[in-house]
Amino acid sequence: MVMSYEYSGKLSRRAKKTIVGKKISKTALRKKKSEMKNAYRKHGFDLDLLPSMFCPFCGCSATRHVNHHVGYPELWIEDFCLRCGGLFGFADNSEYRLTLLEELE
Repeated sequence: MVMSYEYSGKLSRRAKKTIVGKKISKTALRKKKSEMKNAYRKHGFDLDLLPSMFCPFCGCSATRHVNHHVGYPELWIEDFCLRCGGLFGFADNSEYRLTLLEELE
């Protein structure tokens, strides 16, 4: 019996490539990280002045947002990369932190 992707909960490879895009090379990822490091040193944590955010592991910018439902004063948010599943950013009773910027500090 062949199950369609609708019921299995998975995307086809073609749909995933359309959403996430092509994977960048390790050299391009290192170059992106160095550009981000220079911008971070120059402007600080001002998100408007920093280049676009990306995953520090694979370089894509598509994320999956997980909002853990906790009581009102608590805050627990996590964003994961769609391609590799790595932690993109998080907030745990504090301001939102990007994994990439934590790596740069």
